[in-house]
Amino acid sequence: MKLPSIEIYPTFKAEDAQQVRNRTMQRINQSSSERDPVFEEFRENPLDRTMKRDLKNWKKCLKNSKDFIERHLEQRFYQVFIQAVLCWKTHYIFSIGKTLHQGFSARQICDKKDVLCAFHAAHSATIPCLYAQTKEEETNVYLYASGFYDESNQTQEILKEVNEADLEIDERRTDSLLREKTLALLNDVSSEEYSPVEALHKFAESCLEEIEKASARDSISDKIKDVLEIYHNKTLELIDFMGDPKNLDLLLNVQNKYRLLDKSEAVLENLKQGEYVKQKKILALLARKIRDLPVEILSANRLKPHYMNAFNRLYYYEIFKRFEGVNLRYLEKAVGIKFKALKAQVGELSNSEKGRNVLEQEKNKIKRLVKQLSTILYALSGEDYKHEDLKGLSLQKWDCLRPILYQSRYRIILEDQKTQSIIKSKLESVYYKILDPEKCGDRYKETFFYYEVFKMFNNETRIHLCKLLNISYTQLNQTVREIRVNQKLHIFLQKYVEEIQSISKSIAKKSKIVRVQKKLQALVEKLKDEGATAMGEYLVYARLYDAADDDEEEEMIEQIIGWDKQALNKEIKKAFKSRKIDERFEKFPKTLKNLKDVVCKNIEHLEECLNEFQGHLLRELRLIHGMGKENFRETYEKQFAKSLDTSKIRSLERGEIAFEEDFVHEISKIFGVSEELFHPGLFIEK
Repeated sequence: MKLPSIEIYPTFKAEDAQQVRNRTMQRINQSSSERDPVFEEFRENPLDRTMKRDLKNWKKCLKNSKDFIERHLEQRFYQVFIQAVLCWKTHYIFSIGKTLHQGFSARQICDKKDVLCAFHAAHSATIPCLYAQTKEEETNVYLYASGFYDESNQTQEILKEVNEADLEIDERRTDSLLREKTLALLNDVSSEEYSPVEALHKFAESCLEEIEKASARDSISDKIKDVLEIYHNKTLELIDFMGDPKNLDLLLNVQNKYRLLDKSEAVLENLKQGEYVKQKKILALLARKIRDLPVEILSANRLKPHYMNAFNRLYYYEIFKRFEGVNLRYLEKAVGIKFKALKAQVGELSNSEKGRNVLEQEKNKIKRLVKQLSTILYALSGEDYKHEDLKGLSLQKWDCLRPILYQSRYRIILEDQKTQSIIKSKLESVYYKILDPEKCGDRYKETFFYYEVFKMFNNETRIHLCKLLNISYTQLNQTVREIRVNQKLHIFLQKYVEEIQSISKSIAKKSKIVRVQKKLQALVEKLKDEGATAMGEYLVYARLYDAADDDEEEEMIEQIIGWDKQALNKEIKKAFKSRKIDERFEKFPKTLKNLKDVVCKNIEHLEECLNEFQGHLLRELRLIHGMGKENFRETYEKQFAKSLDTSKIRSLERGEIAFEEDFVHEISKIFGVSEELFHPGLFIEK
């Protein structure tokens, strides 16, 4: 049986999974599967005599791969910990499932037909697929299609001896029991015999035991023993690492300290202690904090590097407009930008759809940064650095609170993965129903499917789905537009992506129009020489508009090409051709409506779970500080000069209403903890 022919929603039955014959390859962006990064030059260039000699030198190959091998082992530990988190307290009975997916097939390095260096695609997880027998006595693939499932099936393209070393400790020999021991641990976690942290420590002990047992076998090669030696040393390091609870806090993103009091930053520490700090150092700190965030935002939104200049204007304007007087002058001095000039440049840029969407997505990050900057600016404004409310929890209180935080984290992570599993398995099920491989052979059917699905939702839900599926909506629209015109033309344009990006970059830098026109004309001539029609030229223009980050850039493009965006799109749509795939969508209106209902219902459920998580955290922080609701209300109103009803505190702690971002920031200051405690990293979070 093939995977597409099996019903996977609402559950993927284990008996059906067992019938699947061949593994399915994950999409490139579906997991963190990694191609071999060590021997890339040997794959990209002709092999000379020296290169061939190096490939045959095992010790050299092993030394060069050491970091990658250690990372592969680290992933094993992390995967077991996350599996334990998701099995905790479920009271399911777990068993080892059939591996159904992998990241990719490994590439060999060959000299003609001779393999000079062999590679395997090694799974990072000790148990890539788990079956779970539920309370209803059904046995299903556990959390199929969730982010957890995808990551459990990720593979590393790595020296074949590494995969063989994995087999030696996992299952190859009758006394190789790591996989069975791991399964027993997960079942003990499920029945609450162990916590996930205890299971991780026991897994480390078992891993070390199996490594030592395998290393002592005379039947294995010296190469495998060399890999096992790396495993042994790294496992000892990891055991030591896990011995410090603070390191496990990092795995769950559970941080004690308020971020502005990070002692690794000497300037902030000096400010906290009330010590004198030179203005130059404080300004440098302000500049660094302001400049770091755009890089993070552009990366998170998968925006191209040439968006940076245009986006920065919008971004700096959003920061600066929140300050005035002496504080604004300090910010101007820190980054070397005058607000008046910036305001004139920005003009109506905030009305640009792309800029507005990104800023709206990241508004909470910007708000948090503004709060940080305000705190630092106290020192430059001649006031004391106000940190009396940022003392944080004592080590004793933190030790008491940690188990409660961990358990809350475990529950919300499980709900997140359950929601992902439901939504993604429903999407996959609908995909195969509408675009049955037997009836639809369109090579771009997956692109068209997600395009049609995304059109059904509002912008906020669409952003959630893009994040969940790791798909760019802009690229999706671009691909569909070009394929509807001419599939061959789309493939043809892909060869010129870098040249089109170079022109977009020149536009973003506000280069002289004449210079940009010359670059564009040279590209157009090249397209014509290769037989492209006028429509190919129009599609290049459309890509330039796609890359424009603001109205100013769009106006510049219009001057260069002589087409405004609306007229260009209208002209391109005239060339649209219907495809057989369109008929498939028209036949399933009820199926698509049902998909929309499932997605919206489950996103709403997860948002309710987030409210409960944050409410529970507020209650525990209040109690660990010995605060009653009335005492907390008085503290809040005194510190922030805002009213807060006791009834609202009660509703918040019960999860009946959502936490506003400003409120999260304020209560984090009251308790002296990081705001990240309130953000468990769900796909629905902004």
